[in-house]
Amino acid sequence: MTLPLLAVEGLTVAFEGEPRPVLQDVNLTVAPSAWTGLVGESGSGKSMTALSVLGLLPHGAQVLGGHVMIEGQDLLQLSPDRMRKVRGSVIGMIFQSPRSALNPLMTVGDQITRAVRHHGGGKNPERTALELLRRVQIPDPELCSQAYPHQLSGGMCQRVLITMMLAARPKLLIADEPTTGLDVTVQAEILDLMQSLQQETGMAILLISHDLGIIAEHCERVAVMYGGTVVEYAPVQEVFHRPKHPYTAHLMRTLVETDRPVHPSDPSPRLLPTPNSTVGCRYAGRCPHAEVACVTELIRLELVGAEHSVACRRHAELAGLALEVKAGTQARAALS
Repeated sequence: MTLPLLAVEGLTVAFEGEPRPVLQDVNLTVAPSAWTGLVGESGSGKSMTALSVLGLLPHGAQVLGGHVMIEGQDLLQLSPDRMRKVRGSVIGMIFQSPRSALNPLMTVGDQITRAVRHHGGGKNPERTALELLRRVQIPDPELCSQAYPHQLSGGMCQRVLITMMLAARPKLLIADEPTTGLDVTVQAEILDLMQSLQQETGMAILLISHDLGIIAEHCERVAVMYGGTVVEYAPVQEVFHRPKHPYTAHLMRTLVETDRPVHPSDPSPRLLPTPNSTVGCRYAGRCPHAEVACVTELIRLELVGAEHSVACRRHAELAGLALEVKAGTQARAALS
């Protein structure tokens, strides 16, 4: 059995003064050289999970428990200096807004050269920077290197961020909504570029996205988040065709009905209050199958199949209640 490259175990994060954690008992693994998807609607905790892995939590947030293991070491136990060495060289990240992730006061070439120097890029970092720009299919590397971020399109800025990531040669790339705000053609180009670089370098990718079609096309496994916790984690075929958690089934039905990136705007009827404690299921308030015990009893992610985990106390009962859905057109094409 292949050991995971990244293993997030029981990660719990809270903001000072908040009544409940923003992340609660998050469990997630990423295999070496594999694509793993992380999905869920806005506010479900996807980006907060990524920031926790990188040790870049916002002010006021603190880790209350859990482990973030990579290559046998717990990143949560590392000093700030050691964690800085992990960022980039072991774990790289492409942020949701590429232009805002770049320094507006420095040219693109200077920023890439600086990244190359930081990660020991040889005797001529300027030449290496131009070679990396060519590698990510920038049409005119010399001209691009002299430009400032505001002079480039969103797709070009995303390629620049990928270039800076390549300078560090990470073993894991976290891509947080890497195609948000880009037109469909540029989205496809960026994802194809990531695919080719992943095959070339062997890095693993944790892809955070709202777009289930993209997840279906590129990922082997997918974790579904709701309310700051992972509610289902399984191979992508299982999640799309045989979901075991009511929230996952709701996402799939939304995809079937709309065939568009999923931003659920049609929540299930509110039957029970969403729990403020850390005990009950956070989806109980929207779940049409919820019972009082779903709010009062401890709910944890548990293995229910060879590679399928779900956090639902009624998953066995609900297996015959038509939770199975058929993927929408875009996802069906990707999974065929």
